[in-house]
Amino acid sequence: MMEFILEALFELVFELIGEGSLSIGTNKKYSRWIRYSMLFLASIFYIGVIAFMVFLGFAVLEDGLWRAIFFWGFPLFFVVASILILREDYKKRKNKERKTKEKILFTEEEIELLKAYQAANGSPRKNGD
Repeated sequence: MMEFILEALFELVFELIGEGSLSIGTNKKYSRWIRYSMLFLASIFYIGVIAFMVFLGFAVLEDGLWRAIFFWGFPLFFVVASILILREDYKKRKNKERKTKEKILFTEEEIELLKAYQAANGSPRKNGD
């Protein structure tokens, strides 16, 4: 019974720290200082989990190399997946900004005319013009 209560308490705390910090950190309704603090807290939490898994890999190295590889592989996968997700999110935001700027600068008809001109003649800024 005590294990269940302890497990539920840890799950609640980790859920509040992890998901709560990320949801507040990305919500522009909150102050910048609160958002950055929550993102920092979430980052420290995830870095701690990764560091703990690497430490466990060194701790079980005496038991066998395969166990250690498992404990080192999980944080490596976690880091690589996080980098890929952040990179994809950055590309989406950058593309969205570019489209927003195009819509502000040009009307739909002007964008279509510009695309038709570029398709027929190439880029209008060829050779540094």
